[in-house]
Amino acid sequence: MIKTMMKQLLNAIQSDVTPEQVSGAVNAYLDSWRNGDSEARAALFSDNARVEDPVGVPAIEGKPALLAFWQRAAAFPTKFTPTLESIVVCGNEAIVHFSMHIEVVGAAQGTLQIIENFKLDKTGKIAGLRAFWDEKSVS
Repeated sequence: MIKTMMKQLLNAIQSDVTPEQVSGAVNAYLDSWRNGDSEARAALFSDNARVEDPVGVPAIEGKPALLAFWQRAAAFPTKFTPTLESIVVCGNEAIVHFSMHIEVVGAAQGTLQIIENFKLDKTGKIAGLRAFWDEKSVS
């Protein structure tokens, strides 16, 4: 009975995009990190996207600013390896838990546990991303 009630509630969600589009955008985002492709990552975002990474620092707004931010990070010999832990899609949004293994070639490495909230616009582009992580998230 509870499962039926929850399914009815979920069926009432209105969205301009499908759950598959949301999941696809999340997976393409993670692939862009895995492939070291800032251009592909930026292409997933709307022109006026807003990113808070982590939540609480000044937001980065607009695709050009995002691309510049990611290109600065890519200037270091760093390899990023994300591993998707879980994804929950509701309407045009997703909550995503993933681990990001970070290796600064020849220097250091570690893993960051990240929770991100993705919000897609009606065209399927990422319009907002909020990353949640803190000092306890790093190992």
